[in-house]
Amino acid sequence: MISSPGFKGSRDGYQNKYRKVARWIQQLHIAAFIRYEIVWLTDNMMDSYENEICQALRVVIDYALAEAAEICQTSDPEIYLAGFSAGASASAVVSPEYNQVKKLLLIAPTIDAGREKLQQALPTYQGDLYITVGDLDYISEMTPEMMIQLSTSAQKIRLVEVENCDHQWTGKTNGRILSKSFIWAFNNDETYPCPEGGVELY
Repeated sequence: MISSPGFKGSRDGYQNKYRKVARWIQQLHIAAFIRYEIVWLTDNMMDSYENEICQALRVVIDYALAEAAEICQTSDPEIYLAGFSAGASASAVVSPEYNQVKKLLLIAPTIDAGREKLQQALPTYQGDLYITVGDLDYISEMTPEMMIQLSTSAQKIRLVEVENCDHQWTGKTNGRILSKSFIWAFNNDETYPCPEGGVELY
C-alpha cells in the first residue's frame, strides 16, 4: 500500500495521521504501508507541480517493486494506491501505468495532477476504484463525479460522501472515519463511513 500526501504534505501527515494509519494497517496484517513526501519540491517549481507529484509516485512505486521481496515477502505484489487531495490526483494519473495496481483509494481528490492527464489515464484504469469526499469539501467539488465518469474500464467503483466533513477532514470523528477509509477500500470493510472502530488520528 502506497500513500500519497496532499499539497506540500509530509509523509507523516498532520499530527502523524499517516503514521498512525500505517501502524494500524500493519497491525491488522492487511498490507505493508509505504509513506513518502516530495522533499525536492520548492516554491519555484510550482509550474511543474503536476508533473513532479506524478513522477514522485512513480519513483516510489518503482522502488516498492524492486524491493518487494524485502518489503512484503513476495516478488510479485499487488499494489494498492491511496492518495489525499493532490496525492489522490497523482494516484489516479499513475495507476494505469502499472499492472500491479489493483485498488485505488482517492480521498478528497483534486485535479492538481492535471485535468488532461486525468482524462487520459482514468479510462484505462482496470482495477477497483474507491472515492470518498466530505459534503462540506468545496475544494474537491465536482472532481469525484468527473473521475467516476472517466473510469469506464474500472472493475468496481464506489463513492461515499461523508456528512459534516470538510476538505481537511477536521475533527476527531472525521479523523476516525478517514482512518477507516483505508480498510473500506483495501479490506472490504462494510461499515464505512461509521467512525466506530476507527483510529483516533487527531
